[in-house]
Amino acid sequence: MAVSAGVIKAGSAYVNIGADVTKLKDGLAIAGKSMVAFAGIVAGAIGAATKMFTSMGDEIEKASRRTGLSTEAISRLGRAARRSGTEMVAIETAVRGMNRTIYNVKRGSLDAVDALDALGISASELEGLSVEDKFYLVVDALSKVDDMSKRSAIAMAIFGRAGTQILPLIEGGAKGLREYGREAEALGLVLDAETAAAAAHLADMLGDLGDSLKMNLFRIGSAIAPMIEGLAEEITKLSVEITDWLKRTRHWSRPMRS
Repeated sequence: MAVSAGVIKAGSAYVNIGADVTKLKDGLAIAGKSMVAFAGIVAGAIGAATKMFTSMGDEIEKASRRTGLSTEAISRLGRAARRSGTEMVAIETAVRGMNRTIYNVKRGSLDAVDALDALGISASELEGLSVEDKFYLVVDALSKVDDMSKRSAIAMAIFGRAGTQILPLIEGGAKGLREYGREAEALGLVLDAETAAAAAHLADMLGDLGDSLKMNLFRIGSAIAPMIEGLAEEITKLSVEITDWLKRTRHWSRPMRS
């Protein structure tokens, strides 16, 4: 029976349509995988950004509360710390030590008074200054002490055990620290108090969420503990029976000696 041209065209069209549908399916599959991969990248980026935001902001905000320095001041000193190879924890410890020394001056501590006198600084000069300005004033005076052993001793008397750790930081005095601060401003590295507080709040919320999830897992574990104990007991019994059976089998399977 002869095949008409219409049938041939129809069959050809079917084949073409089938091929096009196959290509479409393949294209959709590839697009779907790409979307999943893209979603994973986006989720990872969001997670990394959130972690960075909360950890950095929370750290700066809490350091501000511990020292009395503003979050902006800590950000600026952070730039100076990185450039001088000084740990931020040493700067924080030093500032707390300085605050203690200044407080002791007000209480009449002779050692504290002598430490400031060695730099030519009086208690009245520190009145009304922010913690950052007090730090800069002391650092500037200390950087002008040429005798390194004397500089080290005075640094420890004022800043405590972290005094010698921040000596590389203060080489350029207040001028050097302010220059690092301007660099931090230009690079957008200075964190304002509002943003730091938001980061700290989010960190606390995520911490609460984590604690809640851990407690729920604990409660689930507590609920299924009896079942797990029973299962473990049964498995232990079965393991002992299998061991005994293997021992007996090995004994029976030994070849007879002639």
